[in-house]
Order: sequence, then C-alpha cells, then structure tokens
Amino acid sequence: MNKRGGFTLVELVVVVVAIGILSGLAVIGITRYQADTRDAQRSANVSTISNALEKYFTDKGNYPSCEAITGFASKLITSPIRCGEPLALVGDDFIEYQGDGSSSCIGSGSCSTYKLIYRNELNSTLNEVESRGLFNGEVAATPNIPSIPSNDTISLGTPVLTATVNSPTQVTTNWSPVTNATDLTTYTLMRATNSEFTAGIVTTKGIENTNSVSTGLVSGRTYYFKVQAVSPDDTSEFSNVASNIIVPVTPTGVTATATSATQVTVAWAAAANATGYTIKYGLNDSATTFSATTKNTSLPISANITQGTEWFFTVYATNGGVESPGSASVKVATPISAPAAYAITSTNDGTMLSGIASEATCPVGTTKYYAWQANGTAWVQGTNYVRATYALSYGQDVTLKSAVRCQKGSAVSAYTQSSNSVTLTRTGMNLTLAAGADDCRGEYCGRTITANWTNICGVNTPTIKAKQLASLAEWKATGTSSDSIKWKGASTPGVRVSYYDVNIGCASSAASINVISAYKCKGCN
Repeated sequence: MNKRGGFTLVELVVVVVAIGILSGLAVIGITRYQADTRDAQRSANVSTISNALEKYFTDKGNYPSCEAITGFASKLITSPIRCGEPLALVGDDFIEYQGDGSSSCIGSGSCSTYKLIYRNELNSTLNEVESRGLFNGEVAATPNIPSIPSNDTISLGTPVLTATVNSPTQVTTNWSPVTNATDLTTYTLMRATNSEFTAGIVTTKGIENTNSVSTGLVSGRTYYFKVQAVSPDDTSEFSNVASNIIVPVTPTGVTATATSATQVTVAWAAAANATGYTIKYGLNDSATTFSATTKNTSLPISANITQGTEWFFTVYATNGGVESPGSASVKVATPISAPAAYAITSTNDGTMLSGIASEATCPVGTTKYYAWQANGTAWVQGTNYVRATYALSYGQDVTLKSAVRCQKGSAVSAYTQSSNSVTLTRTGMNLTLAAGADDCRGEYCGRTITANWTNICGVNTPTIKAKQLASLAEWKATGTSSDSIKWKGASTPGVRVSYYDVNIGCASSAASINVISAYKCKGCN
C-alpha cells in the first residue's frame, strides 16, 4: 500500500478557489441583508413622517414649510430630512422633502403639497411618497403605510385664556400651558379693539411664560385677547377670545347734602368713560352696607337712611360691569324731625302735682329729651323726665307745661311744646281777723277781736301768739278753727293788734288788724 504524503499543488489551488467563492457569497449575502435592513428603516421613517404630515394637514389645512420640516421631523425619526437638496443614489443618505415650490413653502409659511424621496439600495432606485390631502375637500386613497402609534402625536394643544383688570390702564392675561409643549414652545398674544380682530391689533410674539401684562390701555375701552402656542414644527389653534372693559376713571368732586331727616342727595363730577355710577354707603368711611345706582351725576337717597345719623358715601364709576376705584369718602349727618303735637296728662294728691308727657313721640333710634316749666319758669329737664312732680306749699298754686325734643348723639331736633298745661292749688290756713263790739270795764274800754282760719292740720288746740303794740300774749285757742279775745284799750285810739303766729302744728299763719275804737277812757262804766 502506497502512502500519500500531502495535497498536490492542484488540490491546494482548488481548495483556495472554493474558499474564496464561498467567502464572496457570504459577503454578498451579508451586504444584501444590511441593505435590506436599511431600506426597511427608510421606509418606516418615511411612513411615520407621511402619516404625521397628513395629520398636520387635517388639523391645519396645509403642510409645513421647508423651514419648519427639519424640526418637525426630528421629533419622529433620527434620520436626517432635507428640503431643497436633491437626493442621489450615492453620497449622503437622507430623506428629501419637496414642497410645492412656492415662496411661502420655501420660507416660513406653508406648503400645499409635498413629496418624500428616499433610497432603495437593493433596487438602486429613489422611491417617492406624495401628499394625500386634496384642497378640493377630498382625500386620496391611503397607501398601505403603517400608522403612527397614538402616543407619537406631536400636535400642540389649545390654550385657555382669561383676562383680569389690574388698573384703569392695565390688564393681565393668563392662559393654560398647552399639551405637547417643549422647551422651544413660545406663545403669541394678539390684542384688538373689536372681536373680529381687525382693529387696534397688537401682536406680542415669543412669550415664554403663560401670562402677559398689557399696559398703556385706554380707560373705559373694551379690549379683546387671544393666544396661540408656537413650536418650530407646529402652531396651535388660537385660544378662546377673552375681553374686558378697562375700568373708568374714579369720580371726583363728591358731595353729600342732607335734604331732609331721611334723605341725602349725593352729587359728583362726571367721570371719563363711565356709563353709570354706583353709590355705596354706610356708617363708616369704608362701608359698603348699602348701594344705589344711577346714570346721572347726582342721586337722592332715602333707602335705609335714618334720622340723626352720620352717613358715609363713596361713588364708583362703572362701564359694562367693571367698576372704578372708589372716590374719596364724604360724610353728612341727617337731622332729626321734631316730635308731633302732643298733650300732657297729670295726677295729684292735693299736695303734689305730676305732669306726664308720654304722648310725645320720636323717630326710631332717637331719644326723647324733656324740659319742664313751672309757672312759666324753666324747672327740670333731661331724658328721664317723662314724668315731673312738683310739691306745693300750703296755699300755693302751680302750672306745669313741657317741651320735648328728639336727639341722637350730638344731633338734636327742635323742641315741640305741649299743647296744654296742668295746674294745682294747695289749700292754706287762710287766717282772717275781725273786730267786734267795744266792751268797757273800769276806766278802760276794749274791743273783741275774732280770728278765723282753716284747720288744715286737724289739731284741736292750736297755739296763738299775738301782740298789741309791744304787749305780747300767747295762749291756746278755744276752738280748732277760730278764737276771740278782748284787747284792752290804749291811751289813744288806733291800736294795731297783730296775730303774728297762729300755729296749729303742721302750719302757721299771721295777720293783723287796726282796732280804731279801742282806747283808754276814764269815767267809763
């Protein structure tokens, strides 16, 4: 048996050639696989962009411009997309975006149509996907392109706007952040003087916050606001329209005059841009307890106005429900009406007379003040003298009359006099003296003097003191209301006899009488 020592040269050449063929086939397979993978990725990217562009068209009615497409696409894919640069089978690999060729499409406006062009390596071709949105309102048949997952939407939400008046010339607008906003999202605020946004337009772009303050506004004018979000690849719908009337000018020259006990007239100068006025009033300088409205520059107010009260009034200008700051507060005190005519009543026990002025009336919230006269002279007064009692001496008489006013704090009304008066006379002793006949004894003649009085005390034996000239005498009367005594005659006629004190215990009185015929005589029997 012969042994073979190794491969021949021919065999080695054949083996090497076979290995080379097999290696080449492997390389070709791997290359085609890689190209196929890249083609699939390109197709998926184009499908994603195409579907997003059609959704954009549905929302906006147009397609993004060349200027906006780069940022738009960067949110969806990582492959580059270029506009205005033709794609070739060799060179840089990207997706070409062809717009409609208009200046608006090339610039920052919008495109009405588009084409997406991308490579197919396996076929060595450039493939195209065209826009499907038609401006005649129709939608072309959708090619078999995979849809974008719902969580890949990029449309900006719509902000919600409010407007708040800060001052007569300033309004703050606030809005809600939009959904799908990024760090590059800003807001554009539009202001106008009509709801159609065709007059007085002021546009503020690039607002990074969700609020803005508009200053330098005209007091009393209505302003309208709307806002939209803006991103490099999207612009949101405009928000709702918010409007507000700038507050009118604060009224000046406010006065308040009490025209009666229950009415105050408030007046002021006309305020610029005001269509009406609100008057707020109460019992202090910041009170808004009550209010009244008018379109005039003065107003008589009687609702809730009470007598004898210090009232404070503040005037506000209004326009469309918006109120100006309040004016300087003014105050006025209402007067109090005097009591109506009234009569007094009385009671007495023979020794004291009481006058009663309870029929006098005053407005609610005020106090009655009484002033009494006794026999035409001022007597007692005060808030507690609805009843006044006068004590009389024996034999005295008195007439009482009252006057009443109404008061509240420092405010007082005029007095009203009572329509009548009340009187009382207290019985006295009423001492009287009377001379009787002469009676002579020895050399002297004397005259009998009789005293009479009213026994107001009921004492049986009153004490009598009397004198004739300088002669004094004191005795107990023999009667309760009368007594008699014979006085001796004097050396000359015309003796005066005085009962200078008849005291019956509870009262006393005095009287005197001339006894003309009582004189001293000689030879009388």
